[in-house]
Amino acid sequence: MYKETVISLITIILIIVFNSITTNYTKESFSELTTNLLELKNEMSEENIESEKNKNKINHIFEIWESRYKVLAYYLEHDELEKAHVNMTAIRSAINSGEYPEAMHELEEMVYILNHIEEKNKFDLKNVF
Repeated sequence: MYKETVISLITIILIIVFNSITTNYTKESFSELTTNLLELKNEMSEENIESEKNKNKINHIFEIWESRYKVLAYYLEHDELEKAHVNMTAIRSAINSGEYPEAMHELEEMVYILNHIEEKNKFDLKNVF
């Protein structure tokens, strides 16, 4: 009986620790991406749009996304990540082709998706039940 109790406690502690680590990584990743996307949106909404600067910025954001995506795919729902990945690709494509109104719409949608995924995966009482 003692052995089973110890194993159960260790398992529960490991679950809590790994959940905390993944939650913090998700929060950090999405915060960084959201900040960069909102900065890009603000820069694009100004009257003097520098297309080369926007292209460089979205390429940098896309590189961040690609590096974070590989880790996030281990523990987040793949359907949600796939939506975000498709949206990120659409943003990059719209900016590279100069379709800024479409890019602005996709940027807003991407920020919403990131916030939704973060909220959905947060360890919260309403998410448990």
